[in-house]
Amino acid sequence: MIEVNVHADIASEAEGQWMALFGMENAVFSLETVKRVFEQNPDEKDFTFNYHCNGGSVTEMFAIYDTIRTSGKTIHSNIEGDCHSAAITLMLAGEKANRRCNPNASALIHEIRGGARGTADEIREQADYMDQQTQKMLDIYADRTGQDRATLEALLKEEKVRTPDELKQYGFIHSINPYTTNQMAKKTREELLSLQNKAEGFLATLKNILHPQAKDEPKTFNFVDAEGAILFTVNREDDQIAVEDVATPDGVFNFEDGRVVTITDGKIATIEEKEAEQVEPVNAEEIEELRNQVQTLTDSLTEAQALIAEQKEVIVSNYTPAPRVAAVKVAKNTKANTNTKTSAELTAEVKEKRANSKTL
Repeated sequence: MIEVNVHADIASEAEGQWMALFGMENAVFSLETVKRVFEQNPDEKDFTFNYHCNGGSVTEMFAIYDTIRTSGKTIHSNIEGDCHSAAITLMLAGEKANRRCNPNASALIHEIRGGARGTADEIREQADYMDQQTQKMLDIYADRTGQDRATLEALLKEEKVRTPDELKQYGFIHSINPYTTNQMAKKTREELLSLQNKAEGFLATLKNILHPQAKDEPKTFNFVDAEGAILFTVNREDDQIAVEDVATPDGVFNFEDGRVVTITDGKIATIEEKEAEQVEPVNAEEIEELRNQVQTLTDSLTEAQALIAEQKEVIVSNYTPAPRVAAVKVAKNTKANTNTKTSAELTAEVKEKRANSKTL
């Protein structure tokens, strides 16, 4: 981070030399000053411009403003003391989040002033030029503060020295520098409160261990967050909290189930339940349509059951198959049948029986 002090009047180098001829301090904050700072620190990305300046040349201010805005650097603006006239416009070169001031800083916002001499036409030409410069300045004000043009024009015409609170109100700065001396080192109020809650919870737990309570006495319940850190402690017979229960510390605590518990003056003041989800009601037409669909399905099922029963009767037959004859297996003889006679032998045997019968 490079810090640049804008403590001299805003003017060109030539104007500074002219001022020296009249015995005035010739140190000025010029365009050449800014370019020299950037050239000497080519690798640096962050620059803080500290303002304690009465203003100066409007034309030089516009040149410096454009150079800073087109530098590609991250610009911080800090008002150390006075930031008047052209200096307040130049201060707006820093991004709003990076613009701040000291608690006793001040800023004079006013219309562009100048002098003219010559013919009436020359004076009118100079007036037109000053109006043009004023519009350019208002363009910057509107762009960098977010205020409407009418409000900014009113600020110019009032020509008042503005306080840090007013500069913050109108968007010229983002924050006011806090005093850091005689403060507890790097401990915010939230951090201290968190430590206090944890300490009180620990002491309450330790007390219960060392001095157990009688059965008929209220017990101490610690309510913790998702990470196990104690949120608050309640004294009662069970862990079902209620309004007016003695509890510590004071504060507002959010439960994971959506409840919000507020403890005030050592007691539970309110317990806000999670809002029930809104269910969109079903209108009468939708209900009737659903009923019709159910009836249609019921009728279709009844019709299908009747059709199945009818088909079962058609399919039944009275045909009875004839008894089957079991196949007889014939065992094969393993030996030749010796009683088997040939057909010739049988014929001869019959003839012989006939002959014998005739002779009888």
